[in-house]
Amino acid sequence: QICLSLVKLLFYLAHSPLGSIVLLDFQPRQFVMVDGNLKVTDMDDASTEELSCKEDNDCTLDFPTKSFPLKCSAVGKCEGINEKKNLFNAYRYFFTYLLPHSAPPALRPFLSDILNATGDLRYGINETLKAFEKVLHLYKSGLYLQKRHLHLK
Repeated sequence: QICLSLVKLLFYLAHSPLGSIVLLDFQPRQFVMVDGNLKVTDMDDASTEELSCKEDNDCTLDFPTKSFPLKCSAVGKCEGINEKKNLFNAYRYFFTYLLPHSAPPALRPFLSDILNATGDLRYGINETLKAFEKVLHLYKSGLYLQKRHLHLK
């Protein structure tokens, strides 16, 4: 529930009327649960600025354990950098701790797929939200209890 709520929040931030918003101080302490929904407590360190670039080499998203090459758009901005920064931070601060242990065994392969795809930034926020909603549907409907092979996408 926490991870799905976080993904919905990140989806909103990625598609905000102000533009894509990045949380520069993305730490678990910056979030609080209110009526079952995760909320950001401190927007002081949020920004709509996307990194300017001249070429793809200017658009590397660096984290302590991984780096991701991104594309420089025709308008001189690193494509999707804010969304991807938020998503990878969600992966490293929330998903890696909550997903492996938070679901019935039959759903764990689906959550493992989400974990791997976000950890490699193969999924954007749209795909991540769709994948989480699919897992929620399988859980609520009980379909995950059936023996037939299910697909996430």
